[in-house]
Amino acid sequence: SLRWFRALAANERLLEAAGLSLRLALASATLATVAGGALGWVLARHGPFRGRALFGVLASAPLVLPEVVSGIALLLLVVACQSLTGWPAQRGAG
Repeated sequence: SLRWFRALAANERLLEAAGLSLRLALASATLATVAGGALGWVLARHGPFRGRALFGVLASAPLVLPEVVSGIALLLLVVACQSLTGWPAQRGAG
């Protein structure tokens, strides 16, 4: 039945969370596209320069680095930010 879907659509906290998730996804996708395009342009258009190897590593890191390692690193970053700065105060656990 559609009763549960109507109940979800009426939940304000769920709608706020979904809206925030969509805004963050749009912002991160836009930033990644711009940064990746700029990085690709630099690597394709410019000859050898100091730091080119670093740019190459930055461009290939998302392909090589497993998602699990990235997730653990981001989790540790959030925990470190919370203990150093107090942000984010509420992480939703409890």
